[in-house]
Amino acid sequence: MSFRGLSTKCQKPQKPLYWLLFVVVVLLLILPIAIVEIPPLIDLPNHAARVHILAQFDTTQHYRETFEIAYAPVPNVILDIVTVPLAQEFGVWIAIRAFLILTVLIFAFGCHLVGNINNPEFSVSPLIGAFFVYSSAFFYGYLNYVFSVSLFLVTFGLWLRWRYSHSRLRLLALMILSSLVYLSHLSSFGFLFLGIACIFVFDCFSSHPRRSLHSVGFDGLIFLLPCLMFISYLGGDGAWRAIEWEGITSKLIALAGVIRSYDFTFDLVFSVVIALFFLAVFNAKNFEIDRPLFYVALFFLIIFIPSPSVFITGDADARIVMPALVLLVCSCRIPLSGLSGSCKSLVLGILLFSLLCSRQALISYRWTEMSDEIVRVSKLLNVLPANALIYPLYGKHVEETISKTQRPLLSVLSVATITNGAISPNLFAFRGQNPLFFRTPPEFASLSHIDEDRWVYLIPAYDYVWTYDIDAESTTKLAEQADLVVQDGKAGIWKMRSR
Repeated sequence: MSFRGLSTKCQKPQKPLYWLLFVVVVLLLILPIAIVEIPPLIDLPNHAARVHILAQFDTTQHYRETFEIAYAPVPNVILDIVTVPLAQEFGVWIAIRAFLILTVLIFAFGCHLVGNINNPEFSVSPLIGAFFVYSSAFFYGYLNYVFSVSLFLVTFGLWLRWRYSHSRLRLLALMILSSLVYLSHLSSFGFLFLGIACIFVFDCFSSHPRRSLHSVGFDGLIFLLPCLMFISYLGGDGAWRAIEWEGITSKLIALAGVIRSYDFTFDLVFSVVIALFFLAVFNAKNFEIDRPLFYVALFFLIIFIPSPSVFITGDADARIVMPALVLLVCSCRIPLSGLSGSCKSLVLGILLFSLLCSRQALISYRWTEMSDEIVRVSKLLNVLPANALIYPLYGKHVEETISKTQRPLLSVLSVATITNGAISPNLFAFRGQNPLFFRTPPEFASLSHIDEDRWVYLIPAYDYVWTYDIDAESTTKLAEQADLVVQDGKAGIWKMRSR
């Protein structure tokens, strides 16, 4: 095992086996997205509803009366920028599916870029890192964030390759990419800045050739346009949230986020095999650590420890984990030929790749089940008349009690916006966070309805009430004002008598 830094040149060997495996990995990553009718990401129906409204805004009076549009340099709008034009031409679900596939492709390519710099043989580590796109953040539907990490990997990888041989064209490309990173999510823009800063510090204490002031100015120009957009964002509707810290338990959960799927036992075995694989190859002669990349990953993990859980957005500390662990894995240079040098490494490599394939198969299977249930439950929404205003009422503490495979049903109500224009107050349409926002936001209690009495006074302003897993006491209170129209398992739709 050895350490090395980055050189000024990037060799480009043709490795048919590597590219064959790369294509196989990409196909495995796309598979779950391609085979389901509605990808069961928790927040996806809510995002899809907003995209649908934006796509139909100019032709739908009801939407124009209910919402406003203000495109601004908000660091959370790449999903809308990419999907709205596609939705206008091909429909919202095709647009969303295209965005998810694009996210996966960019993520895999980004892993390749950062993991194969100046390698005489391509490393297998990026093939492993590419599977981390299916993380908790992805399953929750944090699509702008995951897309931003994908763009961060590509932008950082290109900067590493071009930093000693820049040109105006490359500067323009990096400026555009860094702007897209910013528009995707503010956290990844911060990662890009910190990553480049870390490499600069590394160079100051290494034997690498010193970069000129002109080169350092080149780096600064990459961030010029995004910084101007951020200043504009803060001067407009942008807002800072309170800063909050959580305990060690939440930190451990966040660390496991990149490998958590839908089966704890499988995730545990998967984690053990990954650890054994890297331990087995660590002392191999052809195993190398890319020091600059390793130090960037290590720095990210260090700042993760004291980072607050809430800072501008929620799960702020968890945002650091995905890029940190992907860079950590990609910093390990494991050439394909090197795996055959050790029987233990080869066996573990085959076992690891088999587990990666099995993980994707398991996700595909779970997604098929979950998507079928989403489609089935969403058919209840067909009873709603056009443009209805519907209140979502969930069971007490439902967020803590519902299983991971059932959680997407909490946002299935947003499908009604796409099918018949029904509007729910929990739509992701907030001034300063999205390009779409309510002219007059309807009042809405918290998801778990801890305040048991408040929703009782809010629902008369609505046409219908959507219920999911509500208790007998809440059902009795609701029946005093509404009539049950249709029910399927835990889900139901009630019509307000006052409307």
